[in-house]
Order: sequence, then C-alpha cells, then structure tokens
Amino acid sequence: MKKKILLALLITFSFQLMASELVITNFSFSGSPRDTVTPKLTAYFTVTWNNAWKNDKNNDAVWIFFKVRHQNETRNHRAAMVKLAGHKMIYNFQRNGIEPVFYVPPHRAGVLISLSAKYRGSVSWRLKIELDAQVRGIDYANIVFGDVFGVEMVQVPQGSFYIGESDTLIQNRESAFFDLTTKGRILVNSEKSISVGSEKGSIYYNNKNVPEFRGDRMGPVPDSFPKGFHSFYVMKYELSQGNYVSFLNTLGNQSSFFRSNLGGKEYYKGRGGIKRVDGMYLEGVYMTDYPERPANYISWDDGCAFADWAGLRPMTELEFEKAARGPANVLPGDYPWGSSSSEMVSRYYDREGNLVFEKGIAEKDLSDSNLEMYGASYFWVMDLGGSLWERVVTIGSNKGRSFKGTHGDGFVDQFGNATNADWPTEVEGGLGYRGGGYYDFGMAFGPSHTSVATRPYGSWGDGPRSVAYGFRACLSVQ
Repeated sequence: MKKKILLALLITFSFQLMASELVITNFSFSGSPRDTVTPKLTAYFTVTWNNAWKNDKNNDAVWIFFKVRHQNETRNHRAAMVKLAGHKMIYNFQRNGIEPVFYVPPHRAGVLISLSAKYRGSVSWRLKIELDAQVRGIDYANIVFGDVFGVEMVQVPQGSFYIGESDTLIQNRESAFFDLTTKGRILVNSEKSISVGSEKGSIYYNNKNVPEFRGDRMGPVPDSFPKGFHSFYVMKYELSQGNYVSFLNTLGNQSSFFRSNLGGKEYYKGRGGIKRVDGMYLEGVYMTDYPERPANYISWDDGCAFADWAGLRPMTELEFEKAARGPANVLPGDYPWGSSSSEMVSRYYDREGNLVFEKGIAEKDLSDSNLEMYGASYFWVMDLGGSLWERVVTIGSNKGRSFKGTHGDGFVDQFGNATNADWPTEVEGGLGYRGGGYYDFGMAFGPSHTSVATRPYGSWGDGPRSVAYGFRACLSVQ
C-alpha cells in the first residue's frame, strides 16, 4: 500500500532573507515513498512582493531556490534542483488577472518568477513547484526538512549599449574606459571578444602608476566573458543582512566558521547587525535586527559563496555599466540615473545606519522621470551609484578575463567557499570595485555616489571585509 510522507519544516529564520517586503510564507514539502515508480518532491508556498512591475522596457522578478537536509543533521542544507516543467499557480490572492511566468535555467538551481502581463503593484500567489527527488548527498528516504528562499531581481534586456566616459578628466583620474582614437565611448553590440589597447573600437584606460588597482590593460576580453549584451537578471538591491543570515543558518558547523562575518572590533559600530544566538530553538542561530539593511563587511569570497549557494553568479564590470546606464548615451560624469547631478538623491543612510528614503517618498512611485530622487538606475536597479561598493569581475587581469559566467550549483565546499573554477577568488584576484561606498559620517572619502564609469579600483584584486563593501549577484537567461 502506498503511503504519503510529509517533510517536516525546519524552524529557520528565512523571513530575514526578504528585502523590500518580499515575503515567502506557508511553505511545505511533500513527497512519495522511495519505492514508488516515480518518486516525487514538491514544494508549496505563497510568495508576495510589493512594487512588482512589467512594462515596455523590462520587468522585475523573484529568484526562488530550495534547500533540503538529511534527517540526522541540523545544518548543512543541500540544494534541491528544480524540474524544467510542471509548476503552477494554485491561487492568486490579488485577483488581478496577473499570473506568474516560470523560467528554469539550464543549471536548474532555482526558478525565476515574473509577471505574465504589464502591471505595476503588489503580487501574491500560492505556488506549486516540482523538484528533483534525487538530491546530491542525501538518500531520498532521509530527506525530512526543507526551506524556500528568494531574492528580488531586475531584468536587463538583450541589446547594444555604451561603456566608458567622455570626460577627459574622469578618464585620466578615475581610470574610466574610453576609445583612445575618438576620446569617447565604446559600443558593445555583441558578446564577441573586445580588444584592449589603442586601436579604434578597443577598450583603453589609464593605468599609470597603479596598475594593480586599475588593471593590466591587456586583452582581449574573450567571447566567453559576459559583457552585458545578452539578457541577464541582477539583484534589485544589494545583498542584505537578512539574505546573509539565511545563508549562514544553512551552513554546516565548519563552513560557518569561514563565512561568519561578525568578528571585527568595529563591526557593530559600523552598521553591522548580524549576531549569533545560542540556545534558541537550535544552537548557534544567526539573526539580525536589521534584515533589510545592506550587508557590509562582506568579503569577495563571502559574496561568491552566497552566489553559489543561491544558484547565481558574480557580475562583471561591463554588466555593471549596462545595468546602470542601459542603452542611453554617455554623458560626462553620468550617474546610473542618467544625469551628472546627485543633488536630488533622497535615499541615504540615517543616523541609525539604515538605508532609507526621505519622508514621503515611496518606492511605488519610482518612474523614469524621477530616477535621481530614488538613486535608481535606467532599469530601476537600486543603489548602483552609492550605498556599498559593488564587487565585480574585472577585465583588468587574466584571472578576471577568464571568467565564463558559470552559475552556482547551490552547494559550497566544506570551508564555505564557492566551487566554480572560473570565478575569481581573494587569493587569485580577478575582481574590482565599482559604484562607490558609504563609510561613515564625517569621513574624508567624500560622497558615496560615483559616476557609472568611475573605476579607480576597477582591478584591485583584494576582497576583504570592510564597512563599505557589499555584494550583488546575477543570473544569465537564454
């Protein structure tokens, strides 16, 4: 006689993963016994997020991924792969006629959920997602716990765009990209390799005196390096403390030693809010009082580990310029919101260390006409021009140029490290910094907003933890 088994829910703090009112609730897993003809594993949950949109330009989405674990383990969650088909909406709580569109990428580490038609507002759906019953490292009969996680994403559509800077002062001082023959912008109109040097159409940048910060000015940038021409999704917000807490709480004991980021002397003074609490439900639970606060003190290896765990990947510096500027023309010293001014930006860190809007400004009112006020990019990606430094894969070193854009598989190694061979690491280098970062009140670093093309540390290979260092991940789509 066939019997149904229910996978019990682990008491976790996944609600802390959610930023900007993204909430995943009422989740459960069910399956059939191992000896059935077709073993099944199904996830049920309700996903709700505000300020969703689909318009003529692009759309936002939620990337959902799943973790299960062995019945004898309290940590060390493993990724459950998503099937390519069979997903459905059970109920639309908004009753607005908008249905979810499911996209499962080839690596199947999660499912991207977007809107079926033009819309602006809140969405709330009860969903059913089919998962692989075979989970790496766990016999099917021992899968007893599970959890569902999600991050908000923004589509960057396929198309040509410009990189670089037309202001000669910024070109020289900030190591911005430019065409040496025209002294201006560079068109990216495919994913084919781009030469680096003094020839027309090539990428050139000033690396005088500090090539270790600005890059080796060698090339070419290979075909396999993601340049931003093809469509991709990027996290709408920087990695949050809630995101990182959820990540830490799924790691095994040993790997959590390496990825826990709260050991510095000034961590809490510098806007850090993650803490470890013992004796509450489970030993050694990580929590934060500020789940939506951007997660600073994140090293490059920390960020890559999160990306691998979430089935995402790092962003390249060419993709950064596409996500910020879109197909718009290059203006001298332009910010992601399309002007050379930051006077109207009304998103800032308050005295408590939270990233907030001025009173009376709500994200639901964001539009193409008020991007500067919100500090939003052409595609409505938040905080690319400020808040925390954006860690990116650089074109300024051989290790960076060797990046092929592979995605994480949902697993990190025993030391909590990402396992993708093409990804840069803190030891090997291959990373850089874009976008600017906020340090503290009264610091001599100037304002946290920087122009799109600014890259004085565009190839600085170090990736330590710091008050102004964060992370943001991407997802390629076909």
